[in-house]
Amino acid sequence: MTVTSSDTARDALPDVLIGPLLRRLAPDRLVLWLMGSRPLALTLMVRPDGVPPRRLALGEERLRHLPLGRHAWLHLIDVSLATPLPTGVSIAYDLKVSDAPGEPGIADWAPHLLHEAETNPTFVLAERHHRLLHGSCRKPHHDGPDGLVRADAWLAERREAPDE
Repeated sequence: MTVTSSDTARDALPDVLIGPLLRRLAPDRLVLWLMGSRPLALTLMVRPDGVPPRRLALGEERLRHLPLGRHAWLHLIDVSLATPLPTGVSIAYDLKVSDAPGEPGIADWAPHLLHEAETNPTFVLAERHHRLLHGSCRKPHHDGPDGLVRADAWLAERREAPDE
């Protein structure tokens, strides 16, 4: 077999390039996006506070791969849940690359997404929405501070108060 520059470029890229992005969260449905350097076999783990973790295999009915060029694959994850997730509590989640050695998760390939002392990222399914953070595109050419950095700090400060 001849190794091409395309093979070398692909081997130099990490499995996960961007994400995961939480696109839609509801008690009975989770929609996430992820950009990988190849089609990935993935497993979604969810663990609401005080409840045992749930391991959700992502087969063809829950995961679609869309090629975007030579080295980019969009992973569209859409999971309907027969047993709804609770509202008003922190829900830890992880996305494992199940076809990679050691089944690495978010803490392995994106530790910068975790707040201090977290082992997994979390989300809350709010019972009611009483605050709204909106983030548009970042403006590196603008002389003001990055608003999304402040939004992330605000969320970190309230990590122990899921009702906020």
